[in-house]
Amino acid sequence: MKIDIKINSKDLDKGQLIILVSTFFAFISLFLPWVNAAFVSASSFQMNTFLFILLYILPVYQVFNRRKFFIDPTHNFIVEVGAGVLATFFTIIFILTRSTNLFGHSVNLSGSGSYLFLFSSLALTYGSYLDYQKNK
Repeated sequence: MKIDIKINSKDLDKGQLIILVSTFFAFISLFLPWVNAAFVSASSFQMNTFLFILLYILPVYQVFNRRKFFIDPTHNFIVEVGAGVLATFFTIIFILTRSTNLFGHSVNLSGSGSYLFLFSSLALTYGSYLDYQKNK
C-alpha cells in the first residue's frame, strides 16, 4: 500500500511520515499528565520534561531540508538516529525514576503523557532509521 502525501510539493516516504506523525504525538503528550497520583497530576511543563521535544528538531529538519552533516556516513547515522535514541533513553529514565513506596507497595506514578512520549520516541527512532537508509 503506497501512501502519497505531499508537503510543499515534496513527496514524503514512509520514514519521513513516521517522523512527522511521531513528532505530532510527542507534542500532544506534553499536555497530558506525566505524573499521575490520582489526587495530584503534573504535565511536562511542570516537570520540565518539555525539553525532551528539542531532540525532535533535527529529525524534523532532516525531513524538510536533507543535509549531510559529516562526510562519513557512520557519523550521519549517529546524528540522525541518535536524537530518537536519546529521547527514548531519557524518557525511560524518567519513567523508571517515578517509582515510590505507597502504603507498603511499590508503585510507578508515571502518567499517560510519559508513555505516549516514549512510544513517539521509539517511532521517531524507527522513522529516522528508515529515512537515513533511503538517503545514504
